[in-house]
Amino acid sequence: MCVVSAVAVRADQLIVPKQGECLAVKECRLENGFYVFATKSGKSSKVAESKVSGVVEIPVLGKDYTLEEVNAALNKIYKIKKTNLSASKNLSLLETDWFTIKRGLTTDVGRKIQRCIAYFRRYKTSDSLNKAILELDMIKLKYGGKKDALTQIYQAKKLLRDEYLGIDVDAYIKEAKAEKMTLPVFSKLKATSDVLMAKSGFPEEKKAVKKALDEAREGVLNTYMPYANKLFARRRNLDSYMKGRTILQTLLDDVALTSSQKEKLTTMIETFDTTAKAKLSGVDFSHEGFPLYDKELKQLETFRACSSVSENKYVDTDEETVLLIPQKPPVVAAGQGGGISAQMTAILKQVDMDPREYGIMVTCVQYRRLAKHHYPMPKLKIKSGRASVPFRATFASMRNDVFPLKDEQGKYLMLYMVKREPKEGNINEEGWSVVSKGCRIPWPDDY
Repeated sequence: MCVVSAVAVRADQLIVPKQGECLAVKECRLENGFYVFATKSGKSSKVAESKVSGVVEIPVLGKDYTLEEVNAALNKIYKIKKTNLSASKNLSLLETDWFTIKRGLTTDVGRKIQRCIAYFRRYKTSDSLNKAILELDMIKLKYGGKKDALTQIYQAKKLLRDEYLGIDVDAYIKEAKAEKMTLPVFSKLKATSDVLMAKSGFPEEKKAVKKALDEAREGVLNTYMPYANKLFARRRNLDSYMKGRTILQTLLDDVALTSSQKEKLTTMIETFDTTAKAKLSGVDFSHEGFPLYDKELKQLETFRACSSVSENKYVDTDEETVLLIPQKPPVVAAGQGGGISAQMTAILKQVDMDPREYGIMVTCVQYRRLAKHHYPMPKLKIKSGRASVPFRATFASMRNDVFPLKDEQGKYLMLYMVKREPKEGNINEEGWSVVSKGCRIPWPDDY
C-alpha cells in the first residue's frame, strides 16, 4: 500500500498509475507526454502520461489552503477513484487528510487534533499511537458537545488507526466482499492481512479482516476450482492442462487454509493428473512429473549428462519447476573472451500466475570459494510450458579468475534456472530462487 503522508515521505504530490504502486514525489511536471519528477532520494525520474490515472497534491501540515484548493484536490481524488477502482484504498488516507483540512483546521479543536496526528506521524510506533489517541480522548472530553468536533475526532482516530495498521480497514472489507473474487486480488488481500496481523493491538479490526479474508478465500476457491477443470475439458491439449494444473496448485499452495480445503484440492489434482495422462497422447510424465513429448524425451536422453538432472551439495533447489535440456552440447571456451555458452529448452512443470523474471545462475570456484553469478534473461516466450533459453556469459563478466568445480568424474561448471519477482531497476543478485537442478557443463581438459 502506498504511503500518502506528506510528513512521512516529504513529498508534495502523489502520482497514481493505472497499474502498480503510487509514487510520492516532489516537483512533478508534465513534459512531452511524460510526468517528470524528483524521487525521495532526489534523483530525477519519469513515467508516461498514458500510464497514469492522475496526480494529486499532498497536503502539507501547517499550510493554509483556500476552500477552492481543498475542493479541487478532493474532486481530483473522486475522479481518479471512478476510473481506477484499485486506487481507492491507496487514496483513502489522502482523502481523509483533505477532509480534515476542509472541516476546519483553523479552529482551536482542529489545531489540537492536527498536533496529535503530527506527533504520531513523527514516530509511527504503537506507543505514539496510544498517546495520540489518549490525547484525542482528552480533546473529546473538552469539546464533546460540538458535533463538528466529534466528527473530526472520529476521523482522526480512523486516520491514525489506518496509518498504523497500513490499511484502510473499511475499504479492505469492502474489497474482500466483491461479488467476483479473482486470484490476483485475493493474493493482494492476503499479503495485506499478513502485515496487519503482525501489528500489536486492534483485535476487533483483525477479527473483521480475518472474517472478510476467509469469505474471499471461499469465493476464490468456488470460482477457480471448477474453472480449472473446464479449461482442460474444453481443450484437451498440453497448454490447457498446464494452465489448469497451475491454477489448482496455486489454490493448494496459496489459498487453501483448512484441512478439508487442502484435502479436496489434493484429490482434485490427483484426478486432474490422472485424466490428463490418459487423454494427452504423446506426452510422457515419467520424468519427475514434467510433461515431455517423445522428441523431448529423446533429447533428454541424448544430453542427459548436461541437462538439469544433477544435484550439488553446495546449492539447494528451492522448487524444482523447470527442466533444462540442451539443444546442443554446451561449451566452455578458453582464451581471450572465454566463457560459457549454451542453447537450452526450458520445460516448465507449471506456469506462473504472476509475472516472474527468469535468469541463469552459474556456479564456479573463485578465491577458493564457491561463487554464484546471476544473469537475468530477456522475457521468456513461454508456450505450452516451453521456452527457448539462449545463454552466453564471459569469464570477464564473472570478474575473471574462474576455476571449475571438481569431483571424481572430473572438472565442471554448474548452471541453474532461477527466478524472482520483477522489480524495475533490479540488477543485483538478490531475490533469486533456484527452480531447477543443475546442468553439469564439462570443463575442457586443456584449459
